Parts: sequence; C-alpha cells; structure tokens
Amino acid sequence: MNSEVVDGSRIVGRVTAGAWSPYLNTGIGYVRFTEPGSWAGRTLSLNTTRGQSHACAIVDLPFYDKEKRIPRGLDKTIP
Repeated sequence: MNSEVVDGSRIVGRVTAGAWSPYLNTGIGYVRFTEPGSWAGRTLSLNTTRGQSHACAIVDLPFYDKEKRIPRGLDKTIP
C-alpha cells in the first residue's frame, strides 16, 4: 500500500498499512510522515493508488478508547 497523505498540494506522508475496521465502520491505517509535526487532530487528504482522494482524520494511538472506558463499563455507546 503506497497511498499518499497530502496537506494541500504537498505530500506529507505515506500509508504503510491499512485495513477496513468493521468495529469502527471505517478504514484505518498507519502513516509514516516525511517530517515531524503536530499531525494529530488534523484532517488531511488520502490519495489512493486507484486515483481517488478521500478526507482522512489523523488521530493519536490507540484509534479509540484511549482511557479504556469501554471495558470499565463507563462508555456503553459502542456495542
């Protein structure tokens, strides 16, 4: 997988691994950025190898439930 992550017209990273998450009902993946920066919280563009462009949200790891609210029974919104 060599999809490009783009900020405006500038390539800032490449997807190193990606897959569909049925749990989150969206695609997830890892990006290797070309330079350090404050990427988390930003929405960038993902240019696929098929020539498509999609908005992508950059988040910190883990992708969800950072405070482990689900196993502690504090968040019951996710089945």
